[in-house]
Formats: sequence, C-alpha cells, structure tokens
Amino acid sequence: MSERQFTGKVAFVTGATSGIGQACAIAFAVAGAKVVCVGRKAEALKNIEQKIRELGTEALTIEADLSREEEAERRRARDKRRASRGHPHRARHARARPCSAAAGRSGT
Repeated sequence: MSERQFTGKVAFVTGATSGIGQACAIAFAVAGAKVVCVGRKAEALKNIEQKIRELGTEALTIEADLSREEEAERRRARDKRRASRGHPHRARHARARPCSAAAGRSGT
C-alpha cells in the first residue's frame, strides 16, 4: 500500500486486535483510511484505537466475536438500526476492503 492511497475511505478489519488483522488495521491507517476495528478483547481494541489515532486518522472499535453467528447477526441488526437513525458511522458510506486474519476460513 502506498501512503495515503486510502484517504477518504473506510477499512473494516476483523481480528484487528492481534496478528495479521492488527497489521492490516495499522497499514490501512498509514495509508490514510478511517479504520473500523473488530475484535474480541476490549483492552486490545483500546490499544489499537490509540495507535491508529496516533497515526492521524479515525478509529471505531467494535468488541465482537464474529465467529459466533448469533453475535454477528446481533451486531448487524444494531448497525442497521444506527444507520436508519443517521448514525455517523453508517455502513453504506464504508467501502471496505477485506483484510482479516480469518479471511478464507469459515466457522473459526
């Protein structure tokens, strides 16, 4: 990724609290994207949010275990309600590019 090629874009990164997911979240931030970070560990989400903000871009964190279908559905419903009320992080404004430690794996 070249620096600032994602300015004005939003990256949605699952598994953002460690490993490849965290590396992707930071890379997108360096490239200028606003980053939505999804992970299971609250403290690790706070840390990645701080790192991204220190890079000069916005971060939104979502604590969730998306490997559990019922939790993923609950999050999707909540976000849909937020979007209908004009929440500033409406999903329809995001053009996410996949980058996840779990990419290509199902049920994990």
